[in-house]
Amino acid sequence: MNTTASDFERLQHVPADEDTIIRTVDYATVNGIPARFETWVFDDLTGRSIIFLSDDVATLTNAQIVSLLQQAGVDVRGTVTFSRKDTFCCVSFDFHD
Repeated sequence: MNTTASDFERLQHVPADEDTIIRTVDYATVNGIPARFETWVFDDLTGRSIIFLSDDVATLTNAQIVSLLQQAGVDVRGTVTFSRKDTFCCVSFDFHD
């Protein structure tokens, strides 16, 4: 996969939930796939999300995405939730209250 600057530009336009406070945002690749890394707070719940462009992970199952993240050294722990939309695939985990 050829990651381009435009891939990261597209990831800068992830719609924000008005009730969520994004604490940090970083961009990197996971096994060559561009990704947006977030830490956030929602109603006293903190967590982390990794957001991919949907097209980049369309052929992967949720379990394969988790495995891909773990192989890349991401500490995916606890409950993991997925939100697959037309443009973005959001993987959220590491929830704490």
